[in-house]
Amino acid sequence: ADLTVTKLSPDKFMVVATDTMHNHVLTHMRRRLASDTHAIISDVTGAYAQINLQGPRSKDLLQALTSTDMQNFPFRTAAEIDIGYARALCMRITYVGELGYELFIPVEQAQHVYDLIVDRGEDDFGLKHA
Repeated sequence: ADLTVTKLSPDKFMVVATDTMHNHVLTHMRRRLASDTHAIISDVTGAYAQINLQGPRSKDLLQALTSTDMQNFPFRTAAEIDIGYARALCMRITYVGELGYELFIPVEQAQHVYDLIVDRGEDDFGLKHA
C-alpha cells in the first residue's frame, strides 16, 4: 500500500494511507498484531482533517501563519505547530517533487485553519487550489 509511517515519540507512530487503501492497511495491521504484543492500533481518521501545502512558496505562506521557525524545519520533520487558534501536526514531506507540507488538524479547527491559509495565501502568495 502507499502509506507513510511517522514516529511521533519513542512509542507512538502515525500511519497515513491513501483513502482507497485505508481499510486494507488497517485490516492488515490488525491481523498481524500478535496477541501478546503491547501495542494498540487506533483509527483516528475521523478526528483529523488533512490539508496539503505544496509549491515553492509553501514555506513562506506557512511561516506567515505560525510562530514556529519554518526555516529550521527540515525534510521529513514532524512537529506540532500553531496556526491561528489551532494546533496542527505538520509534516514536511512531499511526493510531488518540490517543497511541501502535510497538515493534520483536529476536525473542529479545520475550517478556521483552512480560512487562514486561503485568505493569506490568495492575498499575498498567489495560492491556487489543486
